[in-house]
Amino acid sequence: KDVLADMIPPKKHLLRHQPVNAQIGLMDGNTFCTTLSPRLFTIDLKVMEHKVFFTELLALCEQDDANLQKLPCYKNVINLVPLRQSALRALAACHYMPECRDKIFNVLYKSLQSTTAEIAETSFECMRSFIAGFQIDMEMVHQVMRQLLLNLGDYRNLNLSLIQRLAYLAQLFSNVFSEKLCEQLLQHLKKWLEVAIVTQKQASAGGNKAGGQEQLKVAAAIVDLFHRIPTATARFIELLCKLVLTTERALAVEPGSLLRDPLRRYLGRFPSETLDIFLQEQYAKDGQWSRYVEFLLQHKEGDVFRSALQGKTEKLIAMMTGNTTSTNQLVQLGIQQAPVTNAAEKAEIQFWAIRFTFILTKRCPAWIAGQQQ
Repeated sequence: KDVLADMIPPKKHLLRHQPVNAQIGLMDGNTFCTTLSPRLFTIDLKVMEHKVFFTELLALCEQDDANLQKLPCYKNVINLVPLRQSALRALAACHYMPECRDKIFNVLYKSLQSTTAEIAETSFECMRSFIAGFQIDMEMVHQVMRQLLLNLGDYRNLNLSLIQRLAYLAQLFSNVFSEKLCEQLLQHLKKWLEVAIVTQKQASAGGNKAGGQEQLKVAAAIVDLFHRIPTATARFIELLCKLVLTTERALAVEPGSLLRDPLRRYLGRFPSETLDIFLQEQYAKDGQWSRYVEFLLQHKEGDVFRSALQGKTEKLIAMMTGNTTSTNQLVQLGIQQAPVTNAAEKAEIQFWAIRFTFILTKRCPAWIAGQQQ
């Protein structure tokens, strides 16, 4: 400990007087020692060497590459990312310093907006560990996020970088994301999907079959936000599925669609509600909707859907025997007429009921043995 005391933080030399690899080692060593439980060392800004070290950490996180590379030690450094990552981790480990929390939070939040993916990812991890160390002031969070949320007014402002930032923030401060914001995202998604369809048709007319892919990437990233936002409740299931499946039909894509997995991750939060919707006559008779159910059941991460379907034996039997599977309570009570299906549609529904039963039998062999109906 006495040997380390001269190095964490460094007392005899400034951080920038060391070679870059030594700087990274010193910062990582400081992070390690200050995140041990109990803490091995504590930074005290009343000690001059500690204050200098903390100031250097801030400079490494805040200054752009051009300014840093004016310093002799960074002049020939091509990639400053590992250095910045170490500085961010060391800074996040200082959550025990109340007088510096606001400053550290703002630095981490700014780095979270970096266009360099590695810096943004590290900032996210650092922010998560930083806010875990104390009770965050949510008013401060609202203030810094206000401008970002204002950018959501126009769907054209959404890009992959902004959506990734929203994904990080949804995981860090989920209670900031309201149901109204989810509705706004849904409207933006609709716009991006419409643009993707138009772009693809225009590209196809010109002999290019790959049109609309960039728009689909943005749309897929928006869909992927929904499984991260707690306020994105089950009421969005039907709307999201209609948007995604209608787009896939218009683009004539299913298995290779970029939208399938993001939607699956959201539906995985509500497997029972999802199947209740998909097994209704109006959707079960549509081969595309039923193929998506098959995709969910066959997926390697489809356990939640397979388990949910095992508890819906009555619905499978109703599909096979031509009875209603509507979730409308008025229909279930016999007050309202069940949706009308013709012979071909009933045959389609029966086929999918047998197909789903076959999948469950293959994937969950013990289930069929316990069925007496």
